[in-house]
Amino acid sequence: NQREDWPRDIEQVYLDGNNMMFVVDSLRRLCLNRAGKKTERAIGEIAAAWNQQMHIPNVELIYDSTSQLDQIDTVKVTSAQPTYKTTDDMLVDIARRPENQEKNKHTIVITSDRALAVLLQREGCLLVKPKNWFAHCVMVLTPDLINNEEKTGMITDASPSTTVKTHYNFDELVRRIAKIDI
Repeated sequence: NQREDWPRDIEQVYLDGNNMMFVVDSLRRLCLNRAGKKTERAIGEIAAAWNQQMHIPNVELIYDSTSQLDQIDTVKVTSAQPTYKTTDDMLVDIARRPENQEKNKHTIVITSDRALAVLLQREGCLLVKPKNWFAHCVMVLTPDLINNEEKTGMITDASPSTTVKTHYNFDELVRRIAKIDI
């Protein structure tokens, strides 16, 4: 069970939605084709399928501005606007609330925004990059989409070294889970 690859006793996961739209090629293509709503929905569907396996009590997918606020299974979809200017502002505010000081060590934020990551780590949150989260989704939901490729290279004359490069088929994950083919 790949759940073991995830930290234990996590109670909250916040996904920086805008940040995640450009990680996977097929989702990026959707965005660039002005299908942002479809992209938002696809990320929500994947997060919901992932959490069916993970059973994390609170999973929230936050976009800077979205009108699609319906819950997708156990995943709450939120818009930072109009209350906040950006998702970053909202996440920092959540982390800094006095009632969350203890909860932050049980909180993971999925973002690739380095400045935001530094601020949230100071507040005690754990950070995961979107690409690593999508890789975890593949491990949990579609392990057949993991391809380990061995490469043997000569470091010294005497001993060859073997490295294993792992490839995750993110586009196929999107196709299977979110039923989107592009």
